[in-house]
Amino acid sequence: MKQRMCQSLNYRLPITELHVVAATLDPSQRNLNAVQEYLLERGMTAVDLLSGAIEQYVRDQEPPSTQQNPETADDDVRRWKRVKQNLLSKHTVPNIR
Repeated sequence: MKQRMCQSLNYRLPITELHVVAATLDPSQRNLNAVQEYLLERGMTAVDLLSGAIEQYVRDQEPPSTQQNPETADDDVRRWKRVKQNLLSKHTVPNIR
């Protein structure tokens, strides 16, 4: 009866590669029977599994270009200084002595 229930659960809630990768990365779940069985069934190690997942899910991306036109950068700085001075003039209390 337990085997039938287990087979039914495995059919309805199958363990996918992504589940095993997540469990392998979590130290508290690394030694679960389901993880070890999954790896044995496929004849692979956890390192093989994680290497394949990195190749499949992680892509090398170039960082966005952060270079700005120097003139545009100067304009931005001037605008922010002007806004800052404007706010300071509105919200500062004059010194009365």
